[in-house]
Amino acid sequence: MGTRVKVVIGANAGDEGKGNITSRFAAGHDTIGVLTNGGPQRGHTVVYGGRRHVFSHFSSGTFTGASTYFGPDFMVNPMQFVREYEELSEAGVTMPPVYIDPRCRFTTPFDMMLNQAAHEAAGTHHTCGMGIWETYVRYRDAGKNGPAVPVGVFLEMTYNQKLLYLLKIREQAVIRMRESYPKDFCTKWKVIMESPYLPEHFIADTLFMCETAGRICRNEILLTAGHIVMENGQGLLLDWSDDEILAKYSTPSRTGAEAALGLIEDTFVNAEVEMCYVTRTYLTRHGDGPLHGECHPDAITPRICERTNVTNPFQGSFRYGKMDVESLSGRINRDYERIFEIGRDKSSGGGLKEIRGSGERSICRLHNRYTKSLAITHADEILPSEELTEASRSFDRHYIIASA
Repeated sequence: MGTRVKVVIGANAGDEGKGNITSRFAAGHDTIGVLTNGGPQRGHTVVYGGRRHVFSHFSSGTFTGASTYFGPDFMVNPMQFVREYEELSEAGVTMPPVYIDPRCRFTTPFDMMLNQAAHEAAGTHHTCGMGIWETYVRYRDAGKNGPAVPVGVFLEMTYNQKLLYLLKIREQAVIRMRESYPKDFCTKWKVIMESPYLPEHFIADTLFMCETAGRICRNEILLTAGHIVMENGQGLLLDWSDDEILAKYSTPSRTGAEAALGLIEDTFVNAEVEMCYVTRTYLTRHGDGPLHGECHPDAITPRICERTNVTNPFQGSFRYGKMDVESLSGRINRDYERIFEIGRDKSSGGGLKEIRGSGERSICRLHNRYTKSLAITHADEILPSEELTEASRSFDRHYIIASA
């Protein structure tokens, strides 16, 4: 029997309950939890063994002993990593191993400040303030908006080279801010950016993350575990969009099956893969952007009790909407079918290991190894409707769990 892989995918706009289902999948196994996409702007809540934590930089299976692997498309933030590591350690959590792929991009405090300044100036609420978009742009336009190397290359630099690298990023950030905002506004942020301790602090945190708390290794480490739980961030409604209007409300990464498919097929032979799509019984969205059927939460049920998602300066308020089951089923099915569309595209070129060979035979192989499930969360607040219950029967399996 091949390795068992579960991929946890948000079916909506995030905040579906991915943390608790990941924790359940990881429990009782020799598990490595994989953070596949995005960065530590994720907030996956887990309640387990009398503890409650909102996971950002660690697998939501940490309480059950699962190790964490940052996949090659994950954006690490060393300063946020250290903050969360210390928070968990102080709470008495025995920290499992952490593995960092050397290809990971990383976010600096200057990326975060650019992000926060932009949204303060615009007065908008569609960011977590974690610098994800700015990190994406810096790597996409390497050189133009500051240098951009993966974390493995950064670690190989001398201390002075690391310092110079960060100072160049800061210089470009100050220039971008000066070109975009009024002088008084820029001066306030420039003072914060030019703190002499920030670069040194960042280097120290990076070394702690990669050499003390964790270690650098590629995806072959996944072969040492019998059980893999891949944990996507965000949700299908936030998937990276090429549409000019929708792009500002999406995240610069793939949030569905595509976020995990390449890593799965490049690592494992004959893995049995369950794609688990997670949804509440209603819709939510934290911040600006489209929300179908938006309403007051009491119009859904007065029993909603939201502890994790609170109003904040970057995301604004947490919003609610009534579920359109037909739309939910449609976007899940479209995302799941992408696995086989990509398989057809790759079969002739052999771009993914297990999709080589004659086209239809390789696609049949994928169909035999991949299954689709639905996890319905927050069922203690309101039970699934008859329509949602009926839709869940079209999946290979389904789960119903309470809120965190």
